Amino acid sequence: MGGYTIAKVWQERIVKKVASSHSWDLTVMRPGFIWGPQHAEIAGMGRHLGRAFVIFGPRTRLPLSHVVNCADCIVVALENRASIGETINVIDSDSIRVWRYVREYATRTGQHAWLIPMPYNVGLGIAHLATFVSRTLFGKKGKLPSLIVPRRYESQFKPLRFSNRKLMELIGWAPPLSFEECLSETYGSQ
Repeated sequence: MGGYTIAKVWQERIVKKVASSHSWDLTVMRPGFIWGPQHAEIAGMGRHLGRAFVIFGPRTRLPLSHVVNCADCIVVALENRASIGETINVIDSDSIRVWRYVREYATRTGQHAWLIPMPYNVGLGIAHLATFVSRTLFGKKGKLPSLIVPRRYESQFKPLRFSNRKLMELIGWAPPLSFEECLSETYGSQ
């Protein structure tokens, strides 16, 4: 886990402990990548280098949560007592893959970018090789960019799946906007 994830896990633990000791009702909502107008470039896209996008694990499914759908989900959960005491992933769906999201982003923002697919395992192999070479040449003093530190690479790009099944079954929520409607909401009629 990266520092951000570790901090979030600790925050959840602290809040759960405080809520329990004060008998507060608590629902933990875990949104995926929140995106929308003025915030469509997300960390899960890979790396934008000049006119190129390097897409790590191009077939990886993105846990997207459009800002409109996310807000709607939180309201529905607040109004439904079945959500109390639960930890819920707030994900529109898990059907959108990184490649499609980046392609839509590049096209709709008018960027004539080259999309460069980097299979996850190839990128991880490069990170391991870079670490080996760095340690061989520089010992422990060698410093690498986080992208080619194996643990950090994994924490950023490891293909994980997050389900919204619990959300749908527990409180009966479904995203009010489809992916295509979210694209229109985010980028307008470009």
